[in-house]
Amino acid sequence: MKTLLAVLLIAFTSFTVNAQETLFKGDVEIGGYGGPEVKFTNNMDGDFGVLVGGKGALVVNKQLGIGLGGWGLAHNNKFTHDNLPLNRDYRMDFGYGGLYFEYINNSDDLVHFNVTCLFGAGVANVSEFNREEHYNNYLDDYGTESFGVIEPGIQLEVNFFPWMKVAVGGSYRMVYEYSDFFGYEKSDFEGLSGVLTFKFGGNF
Repeated sequence: MKTLLAVLLIAFTSFTVNAQETLFKGDVEIGGYGGPEVKFTNNMDGDFGVLVGGKGALVVNKQLGIGLGGWGLAHNNKFTHDNLPLNRDYRMDFGYGGLYFEYINNSDDLVHFNVTCLFGAGVANVSEFNREEHYNNYLDDYGTESFGVIEPGIQLEVNFFPWMKVAVGGSYRMVYEYSDFFGYEKSDFEGLSGVLTFKFGGNF
């Protein structure tokens, strides 16, 4: 009886393993990368703006990337508002970041594409700074607004070296859970971006 039960248990275990479906089949190859990324977009006043940041990801089978990224407005965005004291200098800071997912199509091809989507949060801040010293010498904060961000994108990527890739493309930033902030609407923080990405790593 014990022998029969052992045989049945082994047979059942073997059937279960053979019948199981998995996301990744065979050997799983793990790689990763990190690097700077620049986004060219409109700032809150509709003028040209540059967001500078970076991202890094763990890459499975040179196809699926899961990582973190963050970006911030790179230049001094001068800010004025009727409700703020006169004869002072103010600036608007804006940035966001979070978790992103990436699908890489045929990563071993010289030129290929990838599709990404970021799920994160952002913040906008208005502050006063001392014009006589350095613009980052803040004196007072006059308000902060936080919100959620979803940003899908697509890029064309070129393999320069096995350890370096450069990608160009675009993304669209969407904002939610946003309240009124100095008269700005949700759409003022949304929009298209041109994206330039540098990746350094291995097995990606």
